[in-house]
Amino acid sequence: MINKNHLPTATYEDLRAWRNEMIQEKKSDHANLNQFHDELMKEIISLSQNIVESEWGSPPAPFTFILMGSGGRQEQAIWSDQDHGIIFDGNKEHADYFLKLGEEIVKGMEICGYELCEGKVMANNPRWCKSSDVWESQLLGWLEDRGWESLRNVSIFYDSRALVGERSLLTKTKNKGFEKMKENPDILSRLADNVQYIKKGIGLFGQLLPETKGENKGKLDVKEVVLFPYINAIRLLSFLEKIQEAPTLERFDHLSDNYTAIKTYKRPFSDALDLRLKVNQDVKNYESVHFIPLNSLSKKEYEALKSWIKDGSSLMREATNIIKRNSKESEKS
Repeated sequence: MINKNHLPTATYEDLRAWRNEMIQEKKSDHANLNQFHDELMKEIISLSQNIVESEWGSPPAPFTFILMGSGGRQEQAIWSDQDHGIIFDGNKEHADYFLKLGEEIVKGMEICGYELCEGKVMANNPRWCKSSDVWESQLLGWLEDRGWESLRNVSIFYDSRALVGERSLLTKTKNKGFEKMKENPDILSRLADNVQYIKKGIGLFGQLLPETKGENKGKLDVKEVVLFPYINAIRLLSFLEKIQEAPTLERFDHLSDNYTAIKTYKRPFSDALDLRLKVNQDVKNYESVHFIPLNSLSKKEYEALKSWIKDGSSLMREATNIIKRNSKESEKS
């Protein structure tokens, strides 16, 4: 195990070895596992900063490094990919420095086992590494455009939390978007339309529908089929409630008392996260971490999955109805 007192001189390979050792202690508990992911990524960022500062000097402006995707929502499994960005409180002249820092962080995270994001949602991409002012303009532009890709980017961004640095930069940017949504309630309706697709998980005869080809044949896509309806539904309500928190479980907790019935869906979502982790204790790569082999399930677990899928669909319908109703009422007033 790495001596934490010597981490500034550690290498990414040292951190990867530390990860491989510690993950065995953390992989049986969802909260502990995600806390460890945070700790590891903070060490990677610290090492990346040291490397960049040795070549480029100290950061030219305050900044925050933000996590998005499953990392932002604290829903990572044993293996995870990279979804992150940087917001800095400076001008365009500082962009090169922070893109360099982003590139170093991407490199370090990849060495430590975090796969590159296929969609390039990473801090070395100028789209996700910007000054605070330009970030706000970009977010407002996405909301104004209201196209599928723009609203997808909005959802990605709001699943963010500040891991290190000036957290107020993220809070300020999110608040700008919340203000825009309040002024234009139809945006929320469009955001709801953007996440209506739910991958079918139950067949005509009440059976679970696994993948039918490829390396995950016979396995259920638990992320798409089970988890995403909850994630998308609660994100929609967090827009309406102006909830800053990104983790889905925390968003449930921060809903107002008007959503007592909605909050009952927190338990099945949490249980689904736990089952994914339990079944995939020994998965060796990111590609398979979100798939559950149906032949490994007990009858009780099989039936629980079916129940969670149905609950997720019900939650999405309820959340969508709330958003649509709010939009209509705002138009009348």
